[in-house]
Amino acid sequence: MNKKEIEVVLQRIEKWYKSLYEMVVHDKRVFNAEFGWTKDHISFEEKTSLSYKPIKEGENWGEKWETAW
Repeated sequence: MNKKEIEVVLQRIEKWYKSLYEMVVHDKRVFNAEFGWTKDHISFEEKTSLSYKPIKEGENWGEKWETAW
């Protein structure tokens, strides 16, 4: 590549880099959900038989909860 070609490529990269800001999603939502834990498989129709607890983003919902229920 000669100097002119390098300049053109760098200009394109800078233009693309500046447009990244517009491509990022800024509408963040707080994760809000409940979960029901069971070690046994249940059908979709039986889902209302579980006790549900609220959960926040980043909280553990796996094996740790087996002893808590």
